[in-house]
Amino acid sequence: MREAGKTDHEAHMEFGQWLRDQRTKSGLTIEQASERSGVQAERLKSLELGYAKKGVTAQESQKVAAAYRINIQEFLDKAMGKDQS
Repeated sequence: MREAGKTDHEAHMEFGQWLRDQRTKSGLTIEQASERSGVQAERLKSLELGYAKKGVTAQESQKVAAAYRINIQEFLDKAMGKDQS
């Protein structure tokens, strides 16, 4: 359920930017984030660049949220395109 008026591409790009911001706030490189989360570096890059047309899986969500120390509900809301402003 994405925010009204946004295309899928815009929602994916916005999520990707948010995810990148969370990773950098955690002080992690892509490689470190991959090691910590168990999600392949290429997949993380794809998510951050907004190329995740299939979205993010539940397992990936849990792993990445834990690695970045993000509240899982906030992560899921962002992944679904819900604005929490």
